[in-house]
Amino acid sequence: MRFRNVPRTARVAACSALIALVLTGCETLREILEVEAPTAEVDSVRIESLSFTDVGLIAEIGVENPNPIGISLAGFSYTVDLEGERILEGDQPQGLAIESFDRSVVLLPVGLNYESILESVRSLRGQTEARYEIGVELRFDLPILGPITIPVNTEGSIPIVRPPSVRIAGLTLDSIGIRGASLSLTVAVENPNSFGVGLDALEYSFAVQDREWAGGGLSRSTSVRPESTQELTFDFALSFSEFGRTVRDLLLGESSIDYAFTALAEIDPDFDLLPDVSFPYSRSGSIPLRRR
Repeated sequence: MRFRNVPRTARVAACSALIALVLTGCETLREILEVEAPTAEVDSVRIESLSFTDVGLIAEIGVENPNPIGISLAGFSYTVDLEGERILEGDQPQGLAIESFDRSVVLLPVGLNYESILESVRSLRGQTEARYEIGVELRFDLPILGPITIPVNTEGSIPIVRPPSVRIAGLTLDSIGIRGASLSLTVAVENPNSFGVGLDALEYSFAVQDREWAGGGLSRSTSVRPESTQELTFDFALSFSEFGRTVRDLLLGESSIDYAFTALAEIDPDFDLLPDVSFPYSRSGSIPLRRR
C-alpha cells in the first residue's frame, strides 16, 4: 500500500483502522481455534398425556455451549426401547442456534400406542409398567472440530394401562308361567389395571332375535378394585302377550341363547393422570341359559 500524495492525517487513520482490523481478526481466530465440544444431558422425561389407548412423553435435553461464539445444532436422531426391544426410531433434521456461553433445551416428544406396543413386546402382557430407554444422538457442525455427534440416553418406566371390559357373564331363567317369565342378566366388569376404577354409569341393551329383551342402567355408581372383576345383576321380565309364544318355547327348549349386547360405560379411573372417559361396548354370541 502506498501513501504517496496522501495527507498525513489520512495515513494515520488508515493505519489505525488496519491495526484494529488485524487485532479483531486475531481475537476472532483465537476464539475459533479454542472452540470446545458442547455438552448435553437429559434433564427430565415427563408424561405429557395419558389415556387408556396412548401415552405421550416429553424428553427435555439440555445442551451447554462453553464457547465465546454461537454454535448450531444441525439435528438429532433418536431411538426408544421397551424392555430391551426397539419399538421406535426417527430423525429430526431441524436445527437449533445456541448462543455463546448459553444453555438451550431440546424437546423430544415420544408417543406410544398401547395396542401397538403390547403386540410388539409380548412380555408386557399382564404387566402394569414397562422399562424404557431413550437414546439420542445430537449432531453439530463446529468450526475447526467439524461434524461431531454427542450421544445421550436415559432410562425410566411408564405405566401400562388397559381399558376395563364389559361382557355378558350369565343369563338365568328365574321363573316361567303362563303369562310370562322372569330372568336375570349378569354383566361382568373387568378391571385389568393396578388401580381401581369407578363405574359412574352403565347404560345397556340386551337383544335376542333382533328384539330387545332388557335395557336400562345402574341405579347407583360402583367401583371395581384393581385387577379384579365385579359382576352386576339386572332383573327383567318378559310378557308372552308382548313377545309371543315363540319366546316361551325358546326359554323352555333351548340350552343356549344367541344374543346381541351393547353398553356405554362412564369410567372414573383412580389414577391422577387419567381423565374420566366413556367407553362403548358391543358384544354378540351365544350364552348358556341357566334355569333355577
